[in-house]
Amino acid sequence: MADIDPITVFRGDTLDIVITVRDSAGELVDISTATEIRWTMTDNVAGTLISEKTLGAGVEIANSTSFVVALDSTDTLAIQGATQDASAYHEATVRTADGGIYTVISGEIISRESNAEVV
Repeated sequence: MADIDPITVFRGDTLDIVITVRDSAGELVDISTATEIRWTMTDNVAGTLISEKTLGAGVEIANSTSFVVALDSTDTLAIQGATQDASAYHEATVRTADGGIYTVISGEIISRESNAEVV
């Protein structure tokens, strides 16, 4: 079941997105033996790829029903727009060992300008 709530991050920050996998009935799905997990971020729903993370390369299984997508500062800096706040589209898909395919999150990711300075 895809989550469509927007995610907000400050431009240049790192962010771990923890995603719990549920089926269309809301039941937890065992992903401990998932064969593929893919997260993408594009400039719009059908747009140009900005970032991609896969199992073992930016995506790690956290437990039997959830995984973590690790965004680094280059990922959040890549969300650009004409205003201080910019947005992109992101989506994650899981393929389980039994062949099930689940789009588990999709929606807007918002990047905000920060006035804080890292010392």
